[in-house]
Amino acid sequence: MADPSAAGRGPGHTGGDVAVPSPRTGDSITDFLTDGSVVRLCAAINAMVSSRVILLDRLGRWVVPSRERDAPEPWTIEPAPPDIGPDAIRVPIRLEGRSIGEFVLIPNPEAPPTQIRHMREVADQLAALSSEFCHEAAAMRSRIRELEALFRLSALLAEEGDSMDRLLGVALRLALGVLDLDAGSIVLFPADADGVGAVPAVDSEADVVTTTSVNLSEGWLNNPLPLSAGRVFDRLVIEGHTLAIPDLMADPRVLAPERCADEGVRSFLSAALVHRDRPIGVVRVYGRDVRSFGVADQRLLRSIGEQAATAVAQARLLDTERRERAMERQLRLASDVQRRMMPHDLPAFPGLDAAARNVPTSELGGDLYDVFKLDGPGGSCLGLVVGDVVGKGVPAALLMSAVRASLRAHATSAGRLAETVGRTNRDLCRDTLPNEFTTLWFGSVDPATRTLTYCSAGHDPPLVIRATPERAPTRDDVVSLCIGGLVLGINPGEIYGAASINLGPGDVLVAYTDGVTDARNFQDEKWGWGRMADAALDVLTQHPGASASTVLDNILWSLRRFVGLRPQVDDETLVVLRVTPEG
Repeated sequence: MADPSAAGRGPGHTGGDVAVPSPRTGDSITDFLTDGSVVRLCAAINAMVSSRVILLDRLGRWVVPSRERDAPEPWTIEPAPPDIGPDAIRVPIRLEGRSIGEFVLIPNPEAPPTQIRHMREVADQLAALSSEFCHEAAAMRSRIRELEALFRLSALLAEEGDSMDRLLGVALRLALGVLDLDAGSIVLFPADADGVGAVPAVDSEADVVTTTSVNLSEGWLNNPLPLSAGRVFDRLVIEGHTLAIPDLMADPRVLAPERCADEGVRSFLSAALVHRDRPIGVVRVYGRDVRSFGVADQRLLRSIGEQAATAVAQARLLDTERRERAMERQLRLASDVQRRMMPHDLPAFPGLDAAARNVPTSELGGDLYDVFKLDGPGGSCLGLVVGDVVGKGVPAALLMSAVRASLRAHATSAGRLAETVGRTNRDLCRDTLPNEFTTLWFGSVDPATRTLTYCSAGHDPPLVIRATPERAPTRDDVVSLCIGGLVLGINPGEIYGAASINLGPGDVLVAYTDGVTDARNFQDEKWGWGRMADAALDVLTQHPGASASTVLDNILWSLRRFVGLRPQVDDETLVVLRVTPEG
């Protein structure tokens, strides 16, 4: 009786630049007739009995077998026969609650009552069978229409590229075409919205963005007033319902029915755009006339909404990846700039050998070291700086740059270390927040006198290993350069002090940040100050004339062996200075 594949037949409907199949609504029994078997069965029954059974379409026209062999259809439409009187028995053929046609029994007045009763039973059975076949055919046709629409949508989404607005425009025009509706829009919730909270129960849609629309006026789209009071329609669809309203003018939940009348929309169908159980937005489609939406219509719109949600999620993912790649490029450039701010070619002084190394845990670090020349009373001195900025990443790197620039600007003389640190502290207190502070150790060495003068702002004290010509150094030869001083960036009135120590031939200074001593292995053991001192002592024992670079490399190598492959959470910075041994 019915041919489900007929769903895709007929001329195509075009919405924008998207060709979609014409919908087969199934409003009449003639939408399901193919070979004319039902009307021929009626004719065969009529040839056997005196009463007649005829088939009428939804408009009350008579469906009869075609009399011409070469007719395009095996059945044809004629006006209803005039002998249908008030005593005719009418049996409707129903599909999804509506009548799509009827079998009419026209009894012969002379026929016995038993024949009329049997004819009535035949008409009832024909109507029941026809309804069953039409229901199955409509369901099959709906599924074919749905699959065809989704196939077309998938193909078009692949062709349209990754522009989210274009993707949603394709989805909306396809939905209007296959559902035979007149207008619609797709709105998206804020990207950080989640669950039912994405739709607050307020009479405003100021938070949503209409990404695409068809045949809706600017006044309708720009009006922040929602369609329903408290946005109950949107809240229902994101809870998993598909909302179908035959007549907006008759629904008490509609907030301003006069808006619908002015816009010329009456029927309404809406579904959520959901990706991985997370609501992204809502698709809303409208008809100009009152219309009942079947289960198939609702399922089709829901499927299109799911496809559109996937397209939105994909487009957002691609956009995020583009931004991340751009950010990574910027971070690499910033990392290059930061590395250039830490000198690799250290200034040379007779009798002094210096080495420095920074190992950041990310592209941008918060550690600082600097080695440069300072003016001293008898000539140039060697300036040494080690610092650690609170935090990590971009904020710490920016603050580190500010500390270095301020220190370099104020570091004019080796005899004014405490004054230089104080001025740097005042600069940071003026430009930073209380939780943005820095630890700093600043020292200078006069190569003529081998005097080390130093000042600390809350930094871990460096160690000095005293050299003894007659034996290898031990822990007893390790001196910690402790001196008070508050971290930079807290108290602009902080007064810093300086201390001095005389270095002898072969002495080694090791300045570091807490990322070195706080490094941990997989047993969560901290490397600590003692292991760092032992690493320096080991290399000086095995190689008494080791250079500053050799001492530094051995310390880092011992650290790597201790922590293994465990990722570290803090930058590691070392500055090693050795006074050249005599002989």
